[in-house]
Amino acid sequence: MEGFIPMVYRSIKRNMTVKQQYRSYNIADFYPDGYSYEYPQNKHKGEIHHDVLTKRSNSTKNRAPEKQLVRFRSHKLSMILINLALLLVTGHVGTSQTGPLLESKMLCSQCSKCDHDMTKTCPPSEAYPHMTAFDNTLIAGALQSDYVNASDRGVYSVPNVVGGESAEYNAYFGWKSTSGSASGYHRFSNYMDKCSGGKNYLTVNKNGKVSLQSLTSLENLAFADWKSINPPKHLNHREFRFWVSRGTGKCLTVFGGGSKKRTVGVADCKLDGANQGQLFAFRFHYHNSFCCCGHHNI
Repeated sequence: MEGFIPMVYRSIKRNMTVKQQYRSYNIADFYPDGYSYEYPQNKHKGEIHHDVLTKRSNSTKNRAPEKQLVRFRSHKLSMILINLALLLVTGHVGTSQTGPLLESKMLCSQCSKCDHDMTKTCPPSEAYPHMTAFDNTLIAGALQSDYVNASDRGVYSVPNVVGGESAEYNAYFGWKSTSGSASGYHRFSNYMDKCSGGKNYLTVNKNGKVSLQSLTSLENLAFADWKSINPPKHLNHREFRFWVSRGTGKCLTVFGGGSKKRTVGVADCKLDGANQGQLFAFRFHYHNSFCCCGHHNI
């Protein structure tokens, strides 16, 4: 479709050139056998054109009419092509601007707190990126996708959603990272969890269960701390990292299974990359992600 714009430009330029030639030529130039005509001052251009065509001299009757009308036919053809191209371009632009209608039905049915906060616009999505597994599935806690209810404290691997590939499920804002400069460990809070209990973090307990919990509920704050480790060279691309729990010494892991909604927990680290379910990256490419009922980023 991008090729239509240069085509339209060339057609318009050619049309302007034809108009300039039409204005610069004396009408007698179209009839080289001696016909002469002067423009009446009180006639419309269309009437002049009609008079010129009807008042030809007998000496020009033997000229092929096609050759005399070629310029005007070409002009009409250019105008048709320009109008067609403009219609196609306009239709393309209109289609590209009108995407699928997205609705945050699941969010609105479970949470209206963000509406009371008078949320008008979503914060920059770069501040709340989505955690992505090595197989490009989305790591989601409560209300970070339509796959996870507001009351669910678990963390899961779910298929790509709107803003990714799905046409059935919506994506919501992701994780915010805060780090202690001295310790080098990170804590991850779920932006959407403001609708389901307040300030909760990605945590693991001593039994290895990963969930969203408040810091005050933890036996040890180390269970909310995570440290990144680079993978070996052949896997060190696309910003994938291992995330090691300070409390357990184990790595965040997506467990296998054929279901669309898979559990995220911890397991012994395979820092040689033998378990690719332990590699995660933070992505900023989820557009149309809802931060609140009826409000999404673009």
